[in-house]
Amino acid sequence: MLLKINGLNFSIEGNQILDDFNLQLNLKGITAILGTNGSGKSTLLSLIAGYLQPSSGSLYLNETKIIGPDFKLIPGHPEIALVRQDMRLTPYATVRENLSHVLRTYDENGQKLHINKLSRLLGFENYLDKTLKFLSGGEQQRISIAAALANNPSLLLLDEPFSQTDINLKSQLKIHLRNIVDEIGVKILFVTHDPQEALSMADNILILQNGKIIEEGDSRELYYKPKYKITAELTGHCNWIKSKSQFFKNAMTVEGEYLVRPDQLEISNQKNENSFKAKVHKIEFCGLYNFIYLQVDQEEIYLKTAQISNTNIVLGQIVYLNIVKQLMN
Repeated sequence: MLLKINGLNFSIEGNQILDDFNLQLNLKGITAILGTNGSGKSTLLSLIAGYLQPSSGSLYLNETKIIGPDFKLIPGHPEIALVRQDMRLTPYATVRENLSHVLRTYDENGQKLHINKLSRLLGFENYLDKTLKFLSGGEQQRISIAAALANNPSLLLLDEPFSQTDINLKSQLKIHLRNIVDEIGVKILFVTHDPQEALSMADNILILQNGKIIEEGDSRELYYKPKYKITAELTGHCNWIKSKSQFFKNAMTVEGEYLVRPDQLEISNQKNENSFKAKVHKIEFCGLYNFIYLQVDQEEIYLKTAQISNTNIVLGQIVYLNIVKQLMN
């Protein structure tokens, strides 16, 4: 599936949101657009869906032009479905009633078959007859996605799809979305500001900054070999090293600065020929892992580890660090 965007411009009250935006994207599986708040992510999805009129430029899906609302009585594209952050469902109707309304052009048997399939794929068989307003935000999000899929779109657009889910529902929803791609064959394009959502879900990631795509790649490529500092910072925690010490000679270089990810550092009580000395000055407990902040010469760096209980690290302790090379290759 080919999505082409040529010279797209969009502004609101003189505020330029997208400026000469160009993109040619062969959509496969799940694609993420990662950017900060206010970078134009949600606007871009609405333009692709045909719900906003570009100031200029054009959009095509498989060589068919996407027509904006100024030239179409009912906005939208028949092959594209958009799930917004503000879910547009009927809160006092049941899940089944909401989906039946979306499927109203089908007969009763067709509605039943579609609803059963969608509820199985998205894991809400147990609350089909519950009133929507009594479901959690994450559960309602699944219903919104099911409603968007009801009329068999080729491309599903998701605007911050995990924003209303807790950690457990988020993990489940990721599995369900992958099931949808594998079983139905629909392509998914979602936007997020959360690096963990993009890195763990997407087959391909686009970095959006100031209304332009500046970098594209898979998760590992963008995480361990970013071309730009903004890409490195959007995809995870960073140690920017100004020191010219030989111990950092194997670190990656991004725009002239050494970058070491917190998970690329290994801590030890024993010195070796490749290690460098550091002093522990803060330990931050985060459940499954810990951040350990250290002083190295005149710089503060930090590492991510789940091994603190085994190494008995304490505040003020002198330790030795190694850069784990294999993570960078």
